[in-house]
Formats: sequence, structure tokens, C-alpha cells
Amino acid sequence: MLAPMQYRDFVWPNNPRVFEVEYRRTLHSYKLPFSGYVVQNLGLQNKIIRGEGEFVGPKAYENFRRLAALFEENKGGKLVHPVWPTMRVFCKAQPQAGAEGGLYKLQL
Repeated sequence: MLAPMQYRDFVWPNNPRVFEVEYRRTLHSYKLPFSGYVVQNLGLQNKIIRGEGEFVGPKAYENFRRLAALFEENKGGKLVHPVWPTMRVFCKAQPQAGAEGGLYKLQL
């Protein structure tokens, strides 16, 4: 079993089902007179992290609200994932919740 994921002081009671990391790289191409093009690699720009999962149990809504409150503070924080290296993240989107039969679904 994997260790729980953590963002700042919030520890997930159960890890998200989906965790995606998208790497963004900046490339520029320049046309050279009489000889074609040159591509310049400007390196990694940033990473986009997406996750999806559910909070379940009697504290499901409480856990969701705690995590949403951290996002609303508009500060960065350390994200600890059991597989990926620890990284400093800034949240661009708020968590979205939907309740279905006692489950609180979360999309980051």
C-alpha cells in the first residue's frame, strides 16, 4: 500500500484515483536566410498536475472543506506524493465537489 499524499498540512485519507503530471516545454523556431530553420529548446516551462478521487466516510465533507480552504488561501505549498518527487505547487483551480450517495468526488 502506498503512503498517503499530502499538500501542506492536509493528508489525504485515501489517495486520489487519478494523478497526472503534464510537462510543458518551450520551443522556438527561427528561419535562417537561405538555409532553413533552427529550433531552440528553452527548457521546461512548468508542470501541470491533475488529480481526481473521492472522499468517503463520515468525515468526507469535512475533509473536502479542509482541502478547499487551503486552496482558497492562494498560497503555494509542498505536495508530497508517494511515487513522484516532492514538489512545490501553486493551485490554479479550486476543487470541485459533487455528492453521490455519501461520496464526495474531488477534481483538482
